[in-house]
Amino acid sequence: MSFGDSVENSILDEVFGGTAYGAIGTLYVAVSTASFGEAGTGGSEPSGGEYARVVVVNNGTNWSAAVSGTKQNAVAFTFATATSNWGTIAHMGIFGTALPTTGTFVAYGTLDTAKVVTTNDVFRFSVGSLTITLT
Repeated sequence: MSFGDSVENSILDEVFGGTAYGAIGTLYVAVSTASFGEAGTGGSEPSGGEYARVVVVNNGTNWSAAVSGTKQNAVAFTFATATSNWGTIAHMGIFGTALPTTGTFVAYGTLDTAKVVTTNDVFRFSVGSLTITLT
């Protein structure tokens, strides 16, 4: 998983220039059938079927301590039970808002294995399955 452009720029400005980065207090994990891309403007999140981004308080309980330039989810992130087909979920993104395609775009990635989500499926990211790398 990679950071989006806006977060990359904020990190660079803090490290080289002393402009403090203000952490986002609540993050929203999204899934998509298409990549969000560097700017977070791509992607195709499911519409309807009880789909909503998963709300994650941005703290040390939900995210493990960074080790060797990586950070992982320390708890499972579970979406609501699908009440209709969501399609083939192959990508994910992390945003600063619950609304699709809006808010600060934090990070994105492609899933190791795409998952077809159909009615009554529950999509989740198990503990440690989201790895954010700063290289």
